[in-house]
Amino acid sequence: MSNWSKDESGIRQRLRELKEEGGLEGFEREADKVVGLLISPDNIHVAIDALEQLEEKLKKKDEAHRKTLSPYEHKLGIWTKQGFDTTGLSVMLVEKDTDMKTIDKVFYRFEKMVERVVNMEKTLFEMSIPEFEIEIEALREMMTDPARLGEVARRYHHLVLRINSFKKEKTRRKELDGTVLKYQSLGFKVDMALKAKSKDLQAYENTVAELEDAVVILEDLEERLNIIVSSFGRSDRTDYVRDIIKDPERMAEAMDEVDRLEKS
Repeated sequence: MSNWSKDESGIRQRLRELKEEGGLEGFEREADKVVGLLISPDNIHVAIDALEQLEEKLKKKDEAHRKTLSPYEHKLGIWTKQGFDTTGLSVMLVEKDTDMKTIDKVFYRFEKMVERVVNMEKTLFEMSIPEFEIEIEALREMMTDPARLGEVARRYHHLVLRINSFKKEKTRRKELDGTVLKYQSLGFKVDMALKAKSKDLQAYENTVAELEDAVVILEDLEERLNIIVSSFGRSDRTDYVRDIIKDPERMAEAMDEVDRLEKS
């Protein structure tokens, strides 16, 4: 029960305070009844009782309202701890003229926004790689502001596409590296392919493809050379061809030499 002067002036002052606070909405008839009792000084005690009853009703209404808002306040606390800007929602909960339908609608939209952001953060965390860490962190900071959700969504989708493209290229480059190392282990010269590693992916792929084509031809030349050696024995010329037959850059020369040996 509030502390107000138990006289006509105090009663009227208290009614003005309740009206300014917006607490008399729906209780206008009870307030008018209190005012009506003040017409006669003999009714002052009755007016005091009526005002105290009115305050009790307002208190119960406020408690019921707070109980209704409890789930929203709980959500608000969670979102605030997660770092989201909940200033607008906090203001809405303390404003007495905001109806529950509006609160429910706004909180529902905010909750869906949080779900989208959480899912985006999860995806970014799973995709997190050093090359994009600065951009990812910058986007995470933007995600706490619901007003920037549209901008966040656009940047997020663009960033995901870039990261996926980067990872795809990285995987493809590993495949190409494996191919180059395989041929290097077989004794083939792979200098051109190693130089192409620092170029764009298409150039690297083209160079490795040329290496693969050359290896097919060089391996065939090596088989033909082995037949010549097994049939006629080694010579300075066959040893020379053996030295160049692993070099794709000298493939044309190796082809001419093997053709010449077969004819001779």
